Amino acid sequence: SNPKLTYLMNQAYQTHEAHYNTTGNYIGVSEGNSPDGFVYEWVMVPNGETWKVTPPNNWSQSISMNPNPVTYTKIAFSFLALYSTTFAKNMTIALEKALPIPTKGYVDGAQFDDKNQASPVYITGSNTNGLILDAARYSIQK
Repeated sequence: SNPKLTYLMNQAYQTHEAHYNTTGNYIGVSEGNSPDGFVYEWVMVPNGETWKVTPPNNWSQSISMNPNPVTYTKIAFSFLALYSTTFAKNMTIALEKALPIPTKGYVDGAQFDDKNQASPVYITGSNTNGLILDAARYSIQK
């Protein structure tokens, strides 16, 4: 219901879709577990740099993307619930195909290489499945 928040979310979504349209690679940036430990992934940091991965509490220090950022499961499902576009659907399907069967919940995400081959992040973080359930509830209610 906050127009400024809606505008920022739309910008973030459109940036992700434009990245895919330009590179052919899925990306769903967020904070979470990665092979490098807990990281923050950014579309843009305050100094204007884009597609940056940083350690907690230090957005000015880039770290390895090993070699690519994680595409977070919670982001794919959230985009699908909010926008229900072909891009969001295809990203979610590609991610689900790359992840292990979620017998105890979805893992945090996967890293896609330049050929869209995925390496799962085999950690089930505390927020991932809660956000997926929230996205599902939102989608059902709308």
